[in-house]
Amino acid sequence: MHLTIAQGQEDAVLEDIEADLAGRLPFTSHVSSVELIVHDGTKWQERASFALGERRRS
Repeated sequence: MHLTIAQGQEDAVLEDIEADLAGRLPFTSHVSSVELIVHDGTKWQERASFALGERRRS
């Protein structure tokens, strides 16, 4: 799985974000859907979205 936190920012901004997150990793979260994003050579576009169901515990 991939999570983009920041993209296309100045180096100083990215360094600040990295320093802020370094002590918080790894993290967990509930995810209800995932998106398939593709690059067509020019731009990124959502190709599909997949809803995720609740996991049943046995």
